[in-house]
Amino acid sequence: MKKLLSLLFIVYLSFSSAVSAHTDVKNASPAEGETVTENIQELQLEFETTIENGSTLSLLSKSGTEVSIKGVQLTGNKMTALTAEPLKNGPYTANWRIVGKDGHLIEGSYSFNVQQESGNQESLAATGEKAEVTDRAADTQELVEESNPSTAAAASEEQSQSKTNIVISLLTGFMLFVVLQTVMWLVRRGRK
Repeated sequence: MKKLLSLLFIVYLSFSSAVSAHTDVKNASPAEGETVTENIQELQLEFETTIENGSTLSLLSKSGTEVSIKGVQLTGNKMTALTAEPLKNGPYTANWRIVGKDGHLIEGSYSFNVQQESGNQESLAATGEKAEVTDRAADTQELVEESNPSTAAAASEEQSQSKTNIVISLLTGFMLFVVLQTVMWLVRRGRK
């Protein structure tokens, strides 16, 4: 009987760890850290699971101002958001909250940069300054990523939440094991 209980305990721990594993963004357009050089009004996120109604997306500019979103469409495991106007140059942070197929609320964020070239694109290319502008945009993106603690904090929070879920699963499994052992002890004691 003890072997059966031990086996059940191991199966429970294996199952609870698999259940507590949540999804993340599989693909995004624009991608994490990408510098977009053209007009953009659409964001697409693809998740590793089907997403349910109640899922949202918000977009913040460098100053922390929320960008107006015309609508968010959910299709299977994809979320598409349309902004009211094309995004202006600068860094942006997309904050998403989804309800996964298992009913759990999952949230995260990622950053990207918009750096459209000015109307004198031909003259920049002719003088070789285009490469310099691209280098400056990349440097700006690095500075934005370094100065944006919310992205690092979100990643740290997700990692912490994952560890918390594992600890809770282990404690729940241990408590279940203790309760089952106690019940078995009481049953044996009652037979004597």
